[in-house]
Amino acid sequence: MAGEIIFATSAEGNSLLQLTKNPLPFVTVQTSGESWQIDFVPKRRRFSGKGTPKARLLWIHLARALNGTRPPAPLIFEQTEPHRFRLENPKTGEVITGFLGE
Repeated sequence: MAGEIIFATSAEGNSLLQLTKNPLPFVTVQTSGESWQIDFVPKRRRFSGKGTPKARLLWIHLARALNGTRPPAPLIFEQTEPHRFRLENPKTGEVITGFLGE
């Protein structure tokens, strides 16, 4: 699936990541310290918690990785070029790739 990623951080280390496919958001992630929340908008599903979420919630780990937190094994995060990234779960084959504009 292709879409637009919006990513924002605050000085306190909070982050917001949203994947949209105009005009609708598909996934929205919010992190604040150890707390996290993810909304899968079309399915009307929300998960939240504290600490490290399960590896299957890739979008949360992407938001944290873009904010400087290394994802847990087996996830692999790479910044392949300036502003380009790749997050992969080698066990499941799931991959998120993209780039962030300035």
